Amino acid sequence: MATEARQAPVPVVDIGDIIEVGKDEPNLEDYRRIGDQLAKSFADLGAVYISNHGIPLEERDRAINTGLDFLALPKSTKMKYLRVGETQHGYTKIGKKESDPRGLATGMYESFNYLMSGDCAWPDDELPHLRKNLNSFMDICGQLSTKIMKCMAATLGLDVDCFSKYHSFRPEINESLFRIIRYSPIHQKEKATRMGAHTDVITLTLLFLDDVGGLQIKNQQGEWLDVVPIPGAILINLGDLMQFWTGDTWIAPLHRVVLPSDEDKQRRRLTLAIFLQPDRGTILESVCGTNRYTFSATEYVDRKLNNPNI
Repeated sequence: MATEARQAPVPVVDIGDIIEVGKDEPNLEDYRRIGDQLAKSFADLGAVYISNHGIPLEERDRAINTGLDFLALPKSTKMKYLRVGETQHGYTKIGKKESDPRGLATGMYESFNYLMSGDCAWPDDELPHLRKNLNSFMDICGQLSTKIMKCMAATLGLDVDCFSKYHSFRPEINESLFRIIRYSPIHQKEKATRMGAHTDVITLTLLFLDDVGGLQIKNQQGEWLDVVPIPGAILINLGDLMQFWTGDTWIAPLHRVVLPSDEDKQRRRLTLAIFLQPDRGTILESVCGTNRYTFSATEYVDRKLNNPNI
């Protein structure tokens, strides 16, 4: 139960100074100042909230509603776009088995993954607006993440483009992903986990949470902490690749989604996530820290997605 954990002290960083419409390109000091605030939380918890991020509420809602349009299709139609094999694109049905340190847990959710690139099946006949709406939202999130990564580079004393230059968001070479996740209401009494414990494979995850609790992060003392949703803010989780890239200076947090309070069990839970990946073929070398890694980011992501326990 979520109530068994204490609340996570996830800081909120106001990034308005690098987002303002019409403002010139932020200077190095702007990036470094905000980066310094992000860095403390990335080192302690691996996650941080950002506010004044510049993504309009109507754009977020349009993306959510577009994802829900897909999940509202008849089951037989959604199954035409089922995720199979190694592809990240497509539909995940309720009840998918997933890995959890305590053993197998049932994933009590369904989701739709939207990958801009690749040889994918698209529901254009059923939802002719889907690609246009989600491509537009991915473009907005790409612009935001570029500025976030510049802050991250600046606080580490690196060239501000050190991370962002490997995230072009060009569909032909970049496999960053939109995911809409809908968790079912809970009716049974037995123990269950909505989503098992895991780290994210990629560099950064942007999470747009609703007001239903359940997300927990494990801190470095081994405690599970409840993450309290903050209206309008975006939660950023670091992924494995960013932990490796920074030589373990920052951490990819282990996180899970557990059952909410009894009051919220009868409500669905909805999450919109943007998973940011480097361009295909990027060779990742740690740029700071004490541990040194050199490997293909693409090969790591592909391998981890096919074997989550590595």
